[in-house]
Amino acid sequence: MNYQSAFKMLVSNFFGQANFLTVPVALIEYLDGDILAAIHLNRILYWASKPNLKNGVFYKRYGEWKSELYQPVKRLRANVTKFVDMGILSTKVKRVPIRNRDGELTGYGDKAVFYKVNWEQLALSFSAFEKK
Repeated sequence: MNYQSAFKMLVSNFFGQANFLTVPVALIEYLDGDILAAIHLNRILYWASKPNLKNGVFYKRYGEWKSELYQPVKRLRANVTKFVDMGILSTKVKRVPIRNRDGELTGYGDKAVFYKVNWEQLALSFSAFEKK
């Protein structure tokens, strides 16, 4: 194997789609140049768009966000506070339901933050931003 082939293999292993944090420039501009908040919001929108969610609500622990976004928990909390203050996100801390293989509730686990995007407010505020 030559160096070019070896490098291509390395790149495909480490630089696949799952290993990128991307964000639309419009979100960065919408959040006044705050790229870290924009990356976080982009991932929130990604998770909230999953079709199997009940009422568009999903949960994550801050440790999971930290591993996914490579941002300190303090910064992640500040991002969430910013989004809540903007009216584009609501949160609630509660215990995670535990279900068996049949989907039946069997109990509750550790606490996590449950997120719900206010799509209407996001659309309105983003539209107002775009008209500037």
